[in-house]
Amino acid sequence: MKTLLNILHFGIIGAGIGFIFTTLSLVIMKAENASVKELICWTVTSFLIGIITRIMYTERLKLLLATLIHFVLTFGVVTVTCTLCGYGESIIEVIKNMLPAFLIIYVIVYLAVFFISKSNEKEINKLLSK
Repeated sequence: MKTLLNILHFGIIGAGIGFIFTTLSLVIMKAENASVKELICWTVTSFLIGIITRIMYTERLKLLLATLIHFVLTFGVVTVTCTLCGYGESIIEVIKNMLPAFLIIYVIVYLAVFFISKSNEKEINKLLSK
């Protein structure tokens, strides 16, 4: 039961954050013809990404492996959503259009988390050595 509640917790947080960003994106892009289907698809996608993000908190996985798993799963879910919403002629076109941005974002986030973690490790080691 505790695991199920934890999964739901991550999913609900993901859906909440995703709904805000989806709404902001639609407003910024002046997507006046956005459908309820798109809002529902992106909310469900955000819920799933929230659950996928739980992987990043698994201490059994190294940061790089957790990031790679997160990338593959998130990219897959977003690709399916974009295809369902009709954002490309085919799934291959969606993949070609999204892959460069996804790679850049994941490299930047990975490096930021990596260097912050190293900095925290140094600080903890310094405090422990005192």
